[in-house]
Amino acid sequence: MHLNNPKPPTNHTPNRADFLSSSSHYWRYTQPANLLSHKYINSARYHLSPSFRDLGHSIATFLFGLTTSQIWVYFRDFPADPLPSKILVSVVWLTELAHQCCTSQLIYWFTIQAFCDPHLLYSHAPIGLIALPTITSLSSLLVTSFLIHSLWKSTRNVLLVTLSIILQLAQLSTAVAIGILELRVTTFDEFLLRFRAIIVTSWISGAFLDVLLTMALCYDLCSRRPSALHRTSRMIDRLILWCVGTGMVTSIAVVTMTLCFCVMPTNNRIWMAIYLFLPRLYSNSLLVLLNTRHSLRHMGSTTVPARPWRSQ
Repeated sequence: MHLNNPKPPTNHTPNRADFLSSSSHYWRYTQPANLLSHKYINSARYHLSPSFRDLGHSIATFLFGLTTSQIWVYFRDFPADPLPSKILVSVVWLTELAHQCCTSQLIYWFTIQAFCDPHLLYSHAPIGLIALPTITSLSSLLVTSFLIHSLWKSTRNVLLVTLSIILQLAQLSTAVAIGILELRVTTFDEFLLRFRAIIVTSWISGAFLDVLLTMALCYDLCSRRPSALHRTSRMIDRLILWCVGTGMVTSIAVVTMTLCFCVMPTNNRIWMAIYLFLPRLYSNSLLVLLNTRHSLRHMGSTTVPARPWRSQ
């Protein structure tokens, strides 16, 4: 009998302690040949360890609570808003709720399910990860649609609005394509390697759209400032600050995420932390605009619309 180095039973399913242990004796006898590679073991050990992914989920959860409180303030302070505005705000919150469910399922999959059964890392992608690109793009679509609508009412510039819609559709279509392509691969690392170009295209389209809308709205507001009264000028200044602040925050977040994704090593997950809370930046920027209308009107302006969806 070989008592010094007994061979473990082949029908035993590896658990978290077996996988993360420093000894590879167990895995030599129980794992398929494709998992014995040092690359796969290191990749799986990394995926199952705490990372920036968990930090991003924590930030997203905090911002979801902030979004919910802002929506409560909106319905409390603006009960007379038209139905389209209320529907928009409600759909934004439902989209954020769906996104929060997806991120929570993603974290649960990595920290609980795949932790107990590492084979899952090389069999299929989690449902939350597959749905995230489409839901993230939908959140951006709702907010940018509101801004494009405001830009059209203010400027009637066909070229700007058309270009904005093209970028918007490009972002949405590539995000949906990403979700579909995730079904065709078995590992997350393989997906990032094979479809890096379409991922970057989706993100860059969103960043260009944010910058375009910010510049167009700021230019329109600046063109109105010389002929405005002093108190109205103060209101315009605050609107410009809001446009620059919210537009640049989302743009900088997307650019930073893209740089981390393209420049840093493939096992870097800083980009994923930003990706998990990115939709919250869009939704909160919209709600801040809607909920600050009282303070803007107190500046003495009668031109701030209390009902943003009322046609002119």
